[in-house]
Amino acid sequence: MLIPAPRIRSFLGLTAAALLLAALAVGETGCGSRPKADAFDEAVAGGERPVAMKGDSLFFDGQIAATVTISRGVGHGARTPKKGAFGGEERMDSDEVTAYVRARGALGSPLPPVTVRLKLENKGATAVQVDIMESNSDLGNFAVRPEILSLAPGQSGEPDPMISQLGVTSDDIPVKITLKMNGKTESHAIAVKSVVMPPGSPAPGS
Repeated sequence: MLIPAPRIRSFLGLTAAALLLAALAVGETGCGSRPKADAFDEAVAGGERPVAMKGDSLFFDGQIAATVTISRGVGHGARTPKKGAFGGEERMDSDEVTAYVRARGALGSPLPPVTVRLKLENKGATAVQVDIMESNSDLGNFAVRPEILSLAPGQSGEPDPMISQLGVTSDDIPVKITLKMNGKTESHAIAVKSVVMPPGSPAPGS
């Protein structure tokens, strides 16, 4: 079917106008404006809050002390996340970048994200290597990195912070920690409880 010349010119004119509008829209989205930050980005911009929940336990006859803490927010704050190779601004520390990238893949919950930290302390008299085999709770089953910590006597160490997008729904969260040292494996369900006093609660010792 042949299209009369006037109609062809009209069609081409409309097509050109549509392409121009589309190009302008793409330009504005990519350069002139930024997508509205989601709850995760806002948590990063606000920074990690003080510890809200804490629990501890002793492993291997008291040689290793494990402490788990949970706090709202992500990172040290004072930054606005932006799209980039690392999922955030270059001012992030390496462990924050790693945790940020992992957590972005677990989006979906409307609850504010939290940072889970595990600290191990060598209370023994000899240097040890501790393999962190498991960190599992309602907040997620995390692949801990680095998996192995080398600790001198009296030394403490932490793997990278673990970012949970699932959110806290209880003031008492059992966190299963499994450690391996000197060929022996040991698991404890550490009771991580709220350390924030509810409004109107009496001060300790009163």
